[in-house]
Amino acid sequence: MPGLYYHHWGANEVYYPYVHPSLFAKACASWVWVLLLEGQTAAASLPLLVTTWIHPSVGWQVWFFSLPLFLMGRPAQRRLYGLASLAVLSYVGVVLQKSAPAPPQQELWEKVFIHFNAHMHFNPAYFRLSGHILFTLLLLGGLYVAWRQHSPLGWSLGLYGLAMIGYVLNFYFIHFKPAIYAQLPRATVWLKPLGVFLIMAGLRPYLPSFTLSFGLRLLLFGLVGWTVFRLARSEAVGSTHLQLLRWKDSEPFQLGKWVSTHLPDTVLLAAPPSPAGETALIFSQRSSYIWVAPIFQHSQPQLYRQRIQQLYGVDPLEGAANWKRLFGGLGEAYYEALLQNTPDTLAKWGITHVISRSNLCLPYRKLWSGPTLAVWEVPPVCR
Repeated sequence: MPGLYYHHWGANEVYYPYVHPSLFAKACASWVWVLLLEGQTAAASLPLLVTTWIHPSVGWQVWFFSLPLFLMGRPAQRRLYGLASLAVLSYVGVVLQKSAPAPPQQELWEKVFIHFNAHMHFNPAYFRLSGHILFTLLLLGGLYVAWRQHSPLGWSLGLYGLAMIGYVLNFYFIHFKPAIYAQLPRATVWLKPLGVFLIMAGLRPYLPSFTLSFGLRLLLFGLVGWTVFRLARSEAVGSTHLQLLRWKDSEPFQLGKWVSTHLPDTVLLAAPPSPAGETALIFSQRSSYIWVAPIFQHSQPQLYRQRIQQLYGVDPLEGAANWKRLFGGLGEAYYEALLQNTPDTLAKWGITHVISRSNLCLPYRKLWSGPTLAVWEVPPVCR
């Protein structure tokens, strides 16, 4: 929504300029809300199941916060949605059981993941101040309009308020693990549009009334689509905010494509701790010494911690402050010094190729170079 983008809790938005499973899940989840609000409870079962299958976290959160709409629906339509609800809870339970950290590693796993790697998703202290203000206003404004108009969405907003208060109290005082792992603050991705729609509904009687014909709607839709297309072709806007339509033009993709085409499956890559470096690793489709992002499914937190320390010089056990240092320049500076001064160490770790800034002077053979990134071959250790 214009003016509200990137003001959030839990570092979560409905739209991001790249492809991600949660985006497809949210697209399906939008229809769960629409169909429930229109009273088509049975029809909402299919998008709910599809949402949960694509992304269990999005699925169960939509199910939970839309429960008041389900309970207030027509009894004849609730049966199918009830069965879908059982399927959602069963599937999410299986996923949680399989993905939960092993008990001996749980404490270390939580320090590495919750307090270091993903503090922006879990720790309210690191949520944006603008998000606190925004959601307080949307929640209170939405509740007021829902009360005045007797809207069932008021119960969903009330559930949001209670859940967020409970999450904050639990995070700081109770420490009940399942409630923390639930990442409830990310569910405010739905609170934003719901609150805006309710407030707009409250203001509607005070605004001039107008209707749009089908032809005019079609024209506006076409104009919006054409604007998005033109912005995507713009170097200044498209390459940053609409990469979904031009991701093949990006340098990380070009680098990754070259690696996947010209280097064997046996290579082991290292990359700087930066969005471009991490993206290049994904597109390369090759093994990496450490990939900073996916710690939530990392089964060896001690190995993750060790390799972060080795390659980037920061200790994950020091929490969010070190995450900021890692991506704030300190990690990349340490990484580049390592490349320049200790190539034998990299080879001993099994690293065969490295990604770095293209203007670095390294004692390696440069295999591919772009405007800002390059791929180098690490010489083997002399025996």
